[in-house]
Amino acid sequence: MATTPSPTVTARRRPGNAAQLGSLLAATAGFMFMATLCGAYISVRNWRPAGDFIPKSMKFDHFAGFMMMTTALIGSLAVEWAVSSIRLNQRRWGTAGYGLAILFMGATANSAWFIGQQARLSAADERYAIMLYAVLAGVILMVAVGAVAAGVSLVRIMSGHTLADDILYGRAGNWMVHLASASATTAFFLLFTYK
Repeated sequence: MATTPSPTVTARRRPGNAAQLGSLLAATAGFMFMATLCGAYISVRNWRPAGDFIPKSMKFDHFAGFMMMTTALIGSLAVEWAVSSIRLNQRRWGTAGYGLAILFMGATANSAWFIGQQARLSAADERYAIMLYAVLAGVILMVAVGAVAAGVSLVRIMSGHTLADDILYGRAGNWMVHLASASATTAFFLLFTYK
């Protein structure tokens, strides 16, 4: 009696799982980094007597802080627009979305750098200066990582490697841009509202 071979079940490989896992781990590390900086800022601020934490010479440019937060949020919108465009097989709009996200991430880093330049504080003399520069450096670092992730997604789209049925790589890169936006937004409220 002959037996018929049983059909083998093959799992369909989902592309982008490694990229998503890597982005998730990097985003978790970035979140922990920024949470640590913000926690240290709040701890040092609460440890000092009221009115003694921020130097009297410090002038806050609320417009620059608002622009830092706004440009980061627009970068997040741009990458979501790019992913939506790729799902509709609109590679040109996806390319434009990631290109705009890189430009807005650059504008966010520029705003954070401008805030640090305008502070004109010496880290050797003021505890506030150390915390201010650390938070701004954290924002610039997160924004740089987000810009690199958007750049990788841009290159993948331009080379035809990210298509409508293979969007997981683009989604993985978007997480880093959203982390950069969250970092800039948190820094704005921490430095300009909470003080």
